[in-house]
Formats: sequence, structure tokens, C-alpha cells
Amino acid sequence: MENIINVKQLTKITKKRTILSDITFQIQKGDCVAVIGPNGAGKTTLFNCLLGDYNTAEQAISIFEQAPKSPTLNHRRAVLFQENRVEGKMTVLDLIRFQQEIVDNPLDMGAIQKLLGFSEQQYHQLAEKLSGGQKRLLSFVLILIRQPELLFLDEPTSGMDTSTRKRFWAIINDLKKQEVTIEVTPKSWTLYFKLRIEFCIAQDLVLLMSV
Repeated sequence: MENIINVKQLTKITKKRTILSDITFQIQKGDCVAVIGPNGAGKTTLFNCLLGDYNTAEQAISIFEQAPKSPTLNHRRAVLFQENRVEGKMTVLDLIRFQQEIVDNPLDMGAIQKLLGFSEQQYHQLAEKLSGGQKRLLSFVLILIRQPELLFLDEPTSGMDTSTRKRFWAIINDLKKQEVTIEVTPKSWTLYFKLRIEFCIAQDLVLLMSV
């Protein structure tokens, strides 16, 4: 199986404090992985290193055999950040159409409607009128329009109610069947995977891999 993410002896020191020390792991095509650990364990630091937002030693991280900052990755990976990055003054429909126009091979409207499960009225209202959970779901679906091969999700279900959370995980299960590779940094991990392989990548960081 193809390795999508390779991390080899990654160390990150910030303000003379070692946040990550000699971390090595691989994530294969189609894996769905959660990185868990207590506050201060380095989850966010690792997330930012994988995105290329933090400088790392050369060849410590490769994604699709490219450096994390490589612009060639832009069309292959997508990121859901902790904060919703939705333009509230646009309608839901306009946001969707805008994303469809700026990417190659976008999802069609029928597929998007199935993912969101919104009413017809909701598509024509301003995004700022949606509930917090609906905004979160919309943010997620908007990054799926480009049909990425790799997803980085930071606290993806934050603010979602039970029904929206179930819809989110149903989408994740479908993406797994399509062999999309998924890395999740969850706020709470206990309900994420019923079956899992656990292994430590650092003193306080654990990788949960769906099986």
C-alpha cells in the first residue's frame, strides 16, 4: 500500500522547549487516523508541521513524496481548521457555486446536496444564519468540492449536534470507502473509532487508526 504521509525523526523545538522529539510514523493511502493526547502534548504543533506552516528539517516530512509546503499539494489535500472559514454574507448556494468555479473537476450539486442534507430554504439564506453545527458541516463539505485525496481535519465536529455529527461520520465512512486518506485531530476521541489500532508516536501522543 502506498504511503501518503511519511514522518521520519521529526523534532520541533519552540522557544527552547522541545514540543516534538524524534517522531516517526507513516500513514497509508485510505487510512483514517486520529492523533490524540492531552493539552500541550504537541497535537497542534504536529498538525501545523504536516501543513507546512512550521519549518521542519529537510525530509523530516513528505506528503505524496513532496515537502509539506509544495504548491503541487494544493489540489490534492484539503484542510478543515478549528474555526469556520465561511463568508457569512454570502448565501449557502453562492458559496457552493463559488467553490465549484475555482476548482477543477468539482463535485456536482446533486452530490453536494446529499452530503449537506439542507432544506431548499437553507440554500438561499445567508451562511451566517445557519446554526454553529450547520456552519461546521458546510465548511467541511466546501473543502470536499475539490475532491481531495488527503484531508486534515482539526476538531471537525466542534459545535455539531448529535444528528449533524452522525451525518459527518457517515460522510467520513463513505470517504474511507473511496480510499481518501484522513488525518483527524479530535477534541474528544472516545466515540471516534469503535475498532482501532493504537500506537504511541511520542510520550503523550497516540495515533488511533481505524480498521
